[in-house]
Amino acid sequence: MASPAVAVEQNDKNWKAVVQELETSSVKSLSRAEIVKELVKQDKTTLQKAAAELKAMVSTEQKKLSSLQSQYQELLERERQLTEGLKSEQEEIKTVQGTVVGAAKEGQDLLKGSPLGSSFEEPRSVLNSIIEKKHFPGMDEIRSEVSLFQSYADQSASIHKHRGEFVDVKGHSTEGDIVHIGGIGALYHSGDAVGYLKTMNSGGLAAVPADLGFGLRRSLNEFIKGNADNVPLDISGGAVFMQLTQKKGFREWIEAGGLLVWPIFGIGLIAIVFSLERLYFFLRIRTDSDQILEEVTSLVENDRIDECKRYCLEKKNHPTCQVISSGLDQIGATQEVFESSLQEAILRLLPKFERFIPTLGMLAAVAPLLGLLGTVSGMINTFHVITIFGTGDPKLMAGGISEALITTELGLAVAIPVMFIHHFFERRVELIVSDMEEKATAFTLSIVKFGKILSKETSN
Repeated sequence: MASPAVAVEQNDKNWKAVVQELETSSVKSLSRAEIVKELVKQDKTTLQKAAAELKAMVSTEQKKLSSLQSQYQELLERERQLTEGLKSEQEEIKTVQGTVVGAAKEGQDLLKGSPLGSSFEEPRSVLNSIIEKKHFPGMDEIRSEVSLFQSYADQSASIHKHRGEFVDVKGHSTEGDIVHIGGIGALYHSGDAVGYLKTMNSGGLAAVPADLGFGLRRSLNEFIKGNADNVPLDISGGAVFMQLTQKKGFREWIEAGGLLVWPIFGIGLIAIVFSLERLYFFLRIRTDSDQILEEVTSLVENDRIDECKRYCLEKKNHPTCQVISSGLDQIGATQEVFESSLQEAILRLLPKFERFIPTLGMLAAVAPLLGLLGTVSGMINTFHVITIFGTGDPKLMAGGISEALITTELGLAVAIPVMFIHHFFERRVELIVSDMEEKATAFTLSIVKFGKILSKETSN
């Protein structure tokens, strides 16, 4: 067993060894700390340099970003301007396209209704192509359209004659002379047939089936032959042709007026008969009564009563003579009797003068009333048709309206001249009666003056 001194020595050695190890370890730790500190300093410098570089890069990138943002805003503004410009250009293109297509449609409609349309069958396909396309037409098509319109304008300003085919009034294709008068009208001459031409829906020419009358046919013949410088034309775009083709004859006009047309015609016929009878009657009456009164007065003054009666008998067409003849039978009577005989003669002749004249006045009043009755009847029929079929088709109402208007027209056509005739005859009777009364009064004064009758004072 070791002694305590040895053990203590041994422990000192152990503590020294431990201390030495600790010192060695501490030196190493300090050395390592210095190294770490140095490394940290180096890393800090590197990091600071890197941070500075990063800050510089950030600043540079921020400047680039700001520049790019400015460019982006400029590009957005440019895009907006270009978009607005594109919209404006598209609107202008649509406007031009609409103008071109609209002109093509108007040109097509013009050629359809123009007598020159048959001369532009092939060029019209260009118009159809432009109308059918949904995109903007090409320049070639636009040039073709302009060329077509220019050619049409040139032909519209000229008159030219040529041989060609057209459809006659019977519906058969025939050949003859065709005269184009610009774009207004076209005439044809084939054999003895002459007339106007109209454009069909298919594009060809067809004769207008209308009765033109002798004078109009003669004018057309002279113009086609070159012997005349003017010719009647339809400048209404076909409205006159339509009226000519749909023109009703007298029979159709009567049938359209309904049953009340016949009573109005009957009134007109009766008025004509009565008017002719009255006209014949008044033409036979002589009104040169002044000379007759002088002759009769002279004969009575010379007491040639019988000769005066024979003279009045010879002048029986003079109402004045008939009145005076009645007074001659009362020579020697009182003035009252003489005047009464003259007045009675006037009253006896008056019905002959007024015969049928009141009837004419009545007929003149009844004719328009019958026309008004036809108007009411026609309108009732029209309203009945409207109740059943509605107002969708105006042709269904044409019958009632025709009946309403035709009867009124015919009633007024009869009444107006009958009223003038009635007034003429009525005025004629007034003049004759006034002349008879005047001459009767003058003859009475002459008879009293000659003492051939007793005056009122003498008789009293």
